Amino acid sequence: MSNNNKNNGELGNENRLTGDGYTPGANIVVLDRDLCYVAFNAVHQAMMQNAWLADIQLGKPLLEYISAKRDRDAAQNDLQHALSGESFRIVREYGDINRKYYESSYHPLIDETGGVIGVAVISMDATERYDTKFQLADTRENLDRIFRLSPDLLCVASPDGYFKQLNPAWESTLGYSIAELLAKPLIDFIHPDDHDGTFAEIAKQVGGEPTIYFENRYRHKDGSYRWLAWKSFAATEDGKLHAAARDITEWKLADQKLKAEELRFHTLFEHAGDGIFIADGTGRYTDVNTKGCEMLGYTRDEILSMSMTDLVPAQDVKDVSLRMNELAKGKEVIRERFLLRKDGSLCPVEINGRMLPDGSLLGIVRDITERRIAEKKITNSLLEKEALLKEIHHRVKNNLAVISSLLNLQSRSFTDPLVIEAFKESRHRIRSMALIHEKLYRAQDLAHIDFSVYLEALVQGICASGDFPTRHISVKVEAQPIFLKIDEAIPCALIINELVTNCLKHAFPEDRGGTVTVTFNRYSDDSFVLTVSDDGVGIGEDIDMFTSSSFGLELIRLLTQQLEGGLHLSRTEGTSVKIIFPAEPAAEPA
Repeated sequence: MSNNNKNNGELGNENRLTGDGYTPGANIVVLDRDLCYVAFNAVHQAMMQNAWLADIQLGKPLLEYISAKRDRDAAQNDLQHALSGESFRIVREYGDINRKYYESSYHPLIDETGGVIGVAVISMDATERYDTKFQLADTRENLDRIFRLSPDLLCVASPDGYFKQLNPAWESTLGYSIAELLAKPLIDFIHPDDHDGTFAEIAKQVGGEPTIYFENRYRHKDGSYRWLAWKSFAATEDGKLHAAARDITEWKLADQKLKAEELRFHTLFEHAGDGIFIADGTGRYTDVNTKGCEMLGYTRDEILSMSMTDLVPAQDVKDVSLRMNELAKGKEVIRERFLLRKDGSLCPVEINGRMLPDGSLLGIVRDITERRIAEKKITNSLLEKEALLKEIHHRVKNNLAVISSLLNLQSRSFTDPLVIEAFKESRHRIRSMALIHEKLYRAQDLAHIDFSVYLEALVQGICASGDFPTRHISVKVEAQPIFLKIDEAIPCALIINELVTNCLKHAFPEDRGGTVTVTFNRYSDDSFVLTVSDDGVGIGEDIDMFTSSSFGLELIRLLTQQLEGGLHLSRTEGTSVKIIFPAEPAAEPA
C-alpha cells in the first residue's frame, strides 16, 4: 500500500509538472510505465494535433497516436530509455503533416523505493534554430565541395606572402603538390617580370581595395609559365587574402596569335599595291587602305563618310546597286568601271568584289590607267600594222597582176604553141596566188584565209578563163570552212590550179563530158585532206606521177613536200589525186 500510495502521490503531482511554472511554450507530458497519458499541457495537445492530427486523451497510450512508424519507433526507444532510469536530452524531428525539430528532456519518475513509475518529458520547438544550423552546415559543405571541385585556382594567403589554403586545381594547373606550394613564399612561383605588379596589387588589397582583375605568370613545375587572371580581396577580420585565379594561358596564346594575324593583315592591307575598300551591307564604307585613298585623292575619314554610289558617275549608280545584290548572294563580281576622284576626274579601275563571312563587302580596286594607255597604244599599233598588211597584200596582188599582163604581152611575140602554152600556165599559177592576196586584203583576219571560200573563187576563175573547153564539163567544189595560214594556202592553191587545169585539159578529150570534183576537209584532229578527182579517161599508165619530169607534176610533188604531206594517186573510174598534210596548231583564226 505504501508503494502504491507513493506512486500515486508522485504521479499525482502532474498538475505541478504541467502548470505555468515552466518556460512558456514548453511541451510537457507525463506518462506511466505503460506509456499512457497521466497528464499533458495545452502545448503538447496542440503539437499532437498539428503533427499527427491526434486528439489525445488521458489514460490512452501515447504511441497509439503517432501514425508514422519511424516517429513511433524513435519515441518508444527514447521513452524506454528513460524508463530504464536515466535522464537525458535529445533532438528529434517529428510529425506526419508538419514536421518539426524538438529538443526534449526525458526524466524518469522515481518512487520512495527507487523504482521508476513513469516518465516526464519536457520538449521545446527547436525547428528554427536547427533549420538554421543545418542550413549553415549544408552551406559550409557546399562551399567546401565547390572549393574542392572548382576548376579555378582558389586560395587563402596571409599578409606575409604565404599560401594558407589551396584547392586541388593548383596541383593540376602548376604541377606542384599542395605541400610544395604551401612551403614557399608565393612570390617564389611568380615570373620575375611580374613581381612589382603583384606586390602593388597585394598592397592595394591590404589597404582595403579589392582586385577586380589582374594578370601575372606563375611558374609550372616543368619550368614553363602559366598566365593567371586574378580576382581577390583582403578579409577585414584577419587581413588574409582570399583570391580566385583562372588559367588563361591558352587564351593569351590565342590572343597573341590573333594580334599577330591582325598585325600581318594590317600590314598587308596598308601596303597592298591595290586599293582595298570594305563596306557594310548597305554599301557604306567602313574601311579603306592607304592606296585606295591615294588613288582617288580622298582622306580616309572622307571615304568612310561616303557610300559606294558616291564614288561612281551618276549613270553607273543603278549598275552598282545591281552588283551589290549579286555580292549579297555570294557571287564574285569582276568589273571595269570609272571611279570619281576628289578633283572630279575619272579613274579607270578594275574591281574584284566579293562578300566576306561577316556580311561585309570587299572590293579590290586596281588603277588601270596605265593599262588603258598601253592597250590604246597596242590597238593603234595593230591598226597601223593591219593597214600596212592590207596595203602589202594589195600591192602584191597588183604586182602579180602586172606580171601576169607582162607574160601575156610577152607570149604574143612567140608562134611556138608550146611556148605560148607555157606562158598561159604561168599566168594561171600567178592568178591563183594573186587571188589569195586579194582575199586576205578584204578579210578581217590578215593572217588566215577561209580556204572554202577561196576554193570556190579559184575554181570558178580557172573555169572562166576561157582557156579550156568546159561546155560539157561540170566542176563541183565541196569544202568545210577551214582557215589556213598564207604559207599553207599558197601551196594548196598552186596544187589545185595544176590538178584542175590537168583535168580540164586531158581528162575529157574530143569534147567529152564529165565531172571534176574538188574537196577540202579535215581528215583527222590534226590533219587535212585535199582531193581533186575526175571521171574522165584517166591518167595514162605510162605516166608515173611520182617520177615524171613534167613541170606541173614536179611542182605538185615539191609543193606537197613543202606542206609535209603525202601524195596518193588512184586510177579507178578516172583519176583521183589525194594529198593529206598536217594541220598546224595555229590553223584556226584568232
